[in-house]
Amino acid sequence: MRTLDLTSLLKKAEIEEDKDKNICKGRFYRVAKSKFINKAGAIVFTTAFRPLKRKSCKGCEKCGWLDEDLQERNLSDILWEEFNQDDIVTVVICNEHTDWESGYVDDYDLKFVLVVEKDGL
Repeated sequence: MRTLDLTSLLKKAEIEEDKDKNICKGRFYRVAKSKFINKAGAIVFTTAFRPLKRKSCKGCEKCGWLDEDLQERNLSDILWEEFNQDDIVTVVICNEHTDWESGYVDDYDLKFVLVVEKDGL
């Protein structure tokens, strides 16, 4: 399982933010799981990725499109592994496909990746 260090990501963004105001911290989410039985008697298991607004980038040209892209995509197109309750995850771009004629990226996948917290952040 691929993991990222949240402390180093945030510190790197803060240090580089002083040099260049266009540094993006990325988008972070907390995993929330629930289990319940609905009125019809169905047993329901849900996994929600709740946005962490204080730790995430406020929105810039590098990640401002991400929320809209997540809403427009089919859930089967977004990759993720099994996470535990209260895990912190971020979204990364993977499997980029570049058009051989233009050289532009014309397809990619989004993947939720576990972020490892250090120093009690």
